[in-house]
Amino acid sequence: MPQATLDQLLIRVRRELPPNIFKEYFTEVQTPGIHVQHSKKLARDLQKKHAPVHYKERAHLDADEAQIFLHASIKRETAFEDGFIATFSECFRQKKGTEATKLVIKQLARYLECIHDTGGEEAADIDPDSLERDTFATRFTYRLISFLRKGLTAGDKDVRYWVMLTVNEIMLHWGELDLDQYHDLGKDLGERLQDKDAAIRVLAARSLCARYAGSVDDGMDEHQTKAVERLLETLEHDPSAEVRRSIVGALPFHDSTKIRDRFLRRLQDVDEGVRRKVYIALHALDPSVEISFEHQELLICTGVKDRAEAVVREAHRLIYRLFERSRPTPLVKDEDEKAPDATTSSITDYFAFLDSLEFLSKPETASLALSSVFGSQLNNKTLKLTFDEEFWNTLIPKSVFLARVYLEYLKNQSLSQQFEDLVPTANQIACNLEERYDEEAYTEPQGVFLMTELLKLSLLLDYGDPFGTKKMDFIIRKMIEEAMFLPEEIPTLCMALLPLLMRDGRERIRYMVPVLSNMYAPAEEDKEQDPDASFDFNSQASSPRKRPSQKSIEQMTAVEKQDFDKAQLVSLRLTVTLLEDVNDTIENAVDLEGLFADLIFPNLRHDKVAVKLLAWKSLGLFSLIDREKGLGALDMIIDTEKNYTNQQLKLVMLKTTLDLLVLYERDIPTKDYASAYLQRLAKEPDPALQALICTGLCKFFIAGIITDQEVLLQLLVSYFSADTVGNEELRQSLALFFDIYSSSSPENKGHIAEIFIRIFEDNYSSENSENKTETPPSNMINQFLVWTHRDTLMMPDNASNEEREQLSKPCENIQMGMAYNMLKALCTPTLQKEEKKALCQALSKIHKPDSYDLHEGVKLVILIDTLIRRKLVDAPSKKHLEKFKQFLVTTYKADLEGADEAQWRTYEKLKDLFEFLDDIFGDDEQEEKGLADDEWEDVKPAMGKRRAGTLTATSGDEESTPVPRTRAYKKRRVSTPLTDDGPQTRTRSRTAPPRHASRKRSPSVVCISSDSDEAPVESIPLSRPSRGRAKAFIQGKGRPKVETLSQLDRAISAELSSGGRPSLERQDDSIFGPADTSPEEDSEDEVEDLVLGDD
Repeated sequence: MPQATLDQLLIRVRRELPPNIFKEYFTEVQTPGIHVQHSKKLARDLQKKHAPVHYKERAHLDADEAQIFLHASIKRETAFEDGFIATFSECFRQKKGTEATKLVIKQLARYLECIHDTGGEEAADIDPDSLERDTFATRFTYRLISFLRKGLTAGDKDVRYWVMLTVNEIMLHWGELDLDQYHDLGKDLGERLQDKDAAIRVLAARSLCARYAGSVDDGMDEHQTKAVERLLETLEHDPSAEVRRSIVGALPFHDSTKIRDRFLRRLQDVDEGVRRKVYIALHALDPSVEISFEHQELLICTGVKDRAEAVVREAHRLIYRLFERSRPTPLVKDEDEKAPDATTSSITDYFAFLDSLEFLSKPETASLALSSVFGSQLNNKTLKLTFDEEFWNTLIPKSVFLARVYLEYLKNQSLSQQFEDLVPTANQIACNLEERYDEEAYTEPQGVFLMTELLKLSLLLDYGDPFGTKKMDFIIRKMIEEAMFLPEEIPTLCMALLPLLMRDGRERIRYMVPVLSNMYAPAEEDKEQDPDASFDFNSQASSPRKRPSQKSIEQMTAVEKQDFDKAQLVSLRLTVTLLEDVNDTIENAVDLEGLFADLIFPNLRHDKVAVKLLAWKSLGLFSLIDREKGLGALDMIIDTEKNYTNQQLKLVMLKTTLDLLVLYERDIPTKDYASAYLQRLAKEPDPALQALICTGLCKFFIAGIITDQEVLLQLLVSYFSADTVGNEELRQSLALFFDIYSSSSPENKGHIAEIFIRIFEDNYSSENSENKTETPPSNMINQFLVWTHRDTLMMPDNASNEEREQLSKPCENIQMGMAYNMLKALCTPTLQKEEKKALCQALSKIHKPDSYDLHEGVKLVILIDTLIRRKLVDAPSKKHLEKFKQFLVTTYKADLEGADEAQWRTYEKLKDLFEFLDDIFGDDEQEEKGLADDEWEDVKPAMGKRRAGTLTATSGDEESTPVPRTRAYKKRRVSTPLTDDGPQTRTRSRTAPPRHASRKRSPSVVCISSDSDEAPVESIPLSRPSRGRAKAFIQGKGRPKVETLSQLDRAISAELSSGGRPSLERQDDSIFGPADTSPEEDSEDEVEDLVLGDD
C-alpha cells in the first residue's frame, strides 16, 4: 500500500467531525440489553474513523513535514476531545439511578479500554521511545481526569454521584496516569469519603480500595499510607453500613499487619452485612497467607456465637477452610498404594487441627472449632469418626478432648444411634480416672487437662450399670474429700458429677456437710453461740474460728496461715457449688445451718478478697433458700455494698440484693428500692454495675413488681444513650427485655408508644447542647415500630387465626396514636431537618387499621394541613405527608373539604388539638401582619428559610418594636428534656443549617454525628406571638397593617446587609456549578440501589 503524502494526511486531519457524531454514539449505547461485544465495536469504529491519524501512517514524513502535521493534529485532537467530553457530560444532568446514564458511563470505560489497547496516538515528539509515555490515549485520559476532578467538588449531589461513578468505572482502563495527577485524584477521592451522600462515599471507598489493593504493605509511600489510614478511619466511624461493607469487601487483609487488628474489629459491627463481609474476605485469602492464633481465636469465638445465621454460615465455611489447611500432607510409600480419601478425615487430621488451635491453653475455642468442623462434615456427609478399644486404652490429652467434644456434638444434635455406638462405659472412664489419680497426674498441666476432660466426659455417660456407677462414685468421693490437694477445676467438676451419682438432694447435703466440716471445723468453745443473734460484723461470730486441735490464728506461722486460708477457700468454693444445686427451702436442708454459722458468716470480713468474695456469694445463695435470713441480711448487704470499692464484691452484693427484692417482694417495699436504684442508674459510672441494675429493673417489670412508666422511660433512655454504646451487656439485656415486655400484652405496647415521642424529642431536639444518642433517627423510629406493631404480640402456639385476630385487636390503633404524636412533634421548632424527614418517612410504615375513629382521623388531617401550609417540612417530607393524608381521606373519609373550622372547634374530641395549635403558633402570622393570601406569597425572606412575620431587627441602641397583641400571651407547649434537675426552660432561637462544604466529624465505631462543625450564626430574636383563632393558620387570611410591613422590610434589609447570606444568582453556569457552595442536601436511604455491582 503506497504511503500517504503530507497533503493527504492533512486533508484527513483537517476534515470536520460529522455533526452530532458523539450524540449518536452515546445514544446508540443507551439501548437496553445492548451486547458488550457490540458496544466494544462501536468504540473501535469511533476511534478508527474519527480519532487523529495513527503514527504508523505518517512515520515516513521528514522533520519539517512532521512539524506541520503536528500542529494540525493537535487542533484535531482538541476538537475531538471537546466534542467527546461535552457530549458525555450531558448525562450528568440526570437524576441518580437513571439506567441510561449508567450505560453511557460503561461505554466511556470501554472506549478508554479500546484506545489504550490499540496504543493511541504517538507523542508530540515523533521519537518512538516516547510513544508509551505521551500518546493520544494518555493525553485524552489526562484531560478527562482533569475534567472529572472538577466534578468531584460540584455543588449538585447528583453530579458528584455520576462523576464518582465514572471514576469508579474507568479506573481499570485508564492506563498509566501522570504521577502528580494520580496523587491529586487520590486526595480528591479521600475528601469524598466525607461526602454527605452515602452513595458517593461508597463509590469513593471502592475507588480508593481498588487503587491501593496491590500496594498495602510495609513499604507504602506517604500518599498510600494516608489513603489507607483514611479508609480505616472511615471503616470504623462511617454511619452508613453500605460504606463499611464496601471497604471490608475491597480492602486487602493480608498485605499489611497494620490493617489486621482494625479490620477484625468489624467482627463487632452492628450491621450483619459488615460482619459477614469480614468472613467472606478472609475465606478468599490466598492459602499462603498465615492467620495468627490470636486472630483465629477471635474469628472462631465471634463467628460461631453470632446471632445472625448468615454470619454463622460464613464463619463455619472459614473454620472448615482452616481445618483443610491444617491437614498433614498424606505420604504414599509406593506407586501401588492409594492415597487417602480427601473427602474423609482421620484422627490424625483432627489432631493436627487441634495443634494449630493450641487446645491446651484455649480449650473453649478448640471445642467451638471442632464442633463447627463436625457440622460442616455432617452437612457434606463426610463425618466418619470412630473410637475403638485401643483408643480408650491409650488416652492422651488430644484424644480424650476430641472424644469428649465429638460425643457432646452427637448428643446435642440428637444423633442418638451414633452416640450410643461410640460412648464408653462408666467403668472404662472410672478406671482411667483412678489410674491418673493414683499416678498423681494432677501435679502436671497435661495431667490436669486429661483428668478434667475425663470428668467432662463422665457427665455424658449412662450410669445404669451398677458396677461402673459404684466405681465412679468411689473415685469421685475420694477426690472431693481430698480437694485441698487438687487443682480447682477437678473438685468443681466432681461436684457437678455428684447429682448423677446421688439422685437425692438431701442425701448429697448430708454427705457434703461433714466433708466440709472436716476441712474447716468450728472450735468447741464457740459451738454454744447463737449464729443468728446478730449480723453485726463486730460480734464474736465474725471472727474466723480454728479447729479444736489447731493453734489460734495469731499463733500460726506463715505457712500454717496459708494452709488455713486455703482450707477456707476450698470449703467456700465447694459450698457455693453445693448451694447452687439446692432447689429446696432451709426447712428441708437443716444441715446447711451449720455451714452458715461456721463457714459463711465468719468469713464475710476475711482479709483476702477471694475468700470474702466466695463468702458473700454463699450468703446470697443461702438467703435465697432461707427466707428469715434473707430478709434479715438485706439491709446489711445494701449498707455494706456502699462501703466497698472492689468491683467484684459490689457486683456479688448488688446481684444478691436484686434477687432478694424479686424473691421476697411481698415482704419488702420493693418499689421504694427500685426508685433508689433508678436514681443510682443515672449516676453509676461502672458499666458492669449499670448493666446489673438495668437487669434487675427489667426483672421487676417482668415480675409485675413495678409498673411505673418513669422507670420504663429511664430504661429506654439508657438503651439509646450514647454513654452506653460500649456496654454490650446492658444493651443486650435491655434489647431482650423490651422484646419480651412489648410482646407480652397490648397494654405494654401502648406504654412504649406513649413514651416514644418523649424519647425522640429528648435525644434529637436542637435545643439540647449535648449529643445524647448515637442512634440514627430512622433506626430509633424503626425499633419503636417493631415493638409496637400488632404482629409482634406473643400468641399461643395452638391459637387459631380467629383467636389471633381477637387477641391482636387491642393493638390496632396503637401506631396511629404514634402518628398523631409524630405530627404534633413536627409542629414544634425543636427538631432538625433530618429528624423531621425520618418522622415523615415513618408514616408510611405504621400499621393502619381497616377502620378508625373519624375525629381521630380529622385530627391527623388538620395537623398535616398545618404543616404543609406553614411550610414546616421540606419537599420530600411533604410528599410523605400528602400520601398519608390521601390514605386518611380515602380510607377513613377524614376530609376537611367544605368543612367549617368553627364547627370543628365545637367538638370536645378536637378541643385539645386546637389548644395545642393555638399554644404553638398563637395569633396567625398572616392575620397579625394583615396580609391577604395573594399578598402573603410575595412577602418572604430572601432565602425562603424563615417566616417573615416572626422577625424583628435592631440597629445600634434602637430597640425593636414589638407587634401589638390583642390577647394575653400564652406560652407554647413544648416537650421537656429529660434531666436529673427537672424540666429545663427552652429558648426558641434561630440557627444556621450546616453547610454543604462543612467537614463531618468522626463519630465513634459505628455511630451517627452531625454533618457540620460550624458554629451557628447570630440569631435574630423572635417576637412573642399572641393567641388567636385556628382558622387563620389553616386558611391564611387577615387584614393589612402598614406598621407590620415596614418592620418586616427593616428586618429583611438588616439581614441581607449583614453579608451572612449568599447571592441567589448563579455565578457558574457549568454542568458542575460552584464548588461546594450548595445548601445542605438530603442523604438518600436507598444506597444499594444506586451503586453498581453486587457485593
